[in-house]
Amino acid sequence: MVSKALVTETREVVDQLKARYGELSLAMLRSTSWDPHGHWDFVVSGEWMNARSRKDTIGLIIKLIRKHVSKSNWNLISTVAVLETDDSFVQMMSFNYPELSGSGTFINVPGLFGAETPEGIVFECHEAKAVSAEAR
Repeated sequence: MVSKALVTETREVVDQLKARYGELSLAMLRSTSWDPHGHWDFVVSGEWMNARSRKDTIGLIIKLIRKHVSKSNWNLISTVAVLETDDSFVQMMSFNYPELSGSGTFINVPGLFGAETPEGIVFECHEAKAVSAEAR
């Protein structure tokens, strides 16, 4: 089970992303193992990210993590995964959870990148728009 502090701090990162850059199609923590005290991937997707380089987007997210997540929780976030809105995982999540928004909804989810996921904490999940050919 993820710590309450990590959920609260990650929610602040999500709120800052939305306020500064725009809506998110998906924002969640995804457990990387069955260990209840294990590591988490921070998975994000948003239409505004489709036009940016992945490196740039990950860099701005990491800056927000360093600002809003306590040092004791930094090491619990193992990866920042930025996915395009037409990624199959984003599409599957928005189909199964079309309008989740809040402090963090605990769910069991199918695997990201083919691995089974024991649990996830979803902060935002909305219908994702496909990426236009011009944006790629």
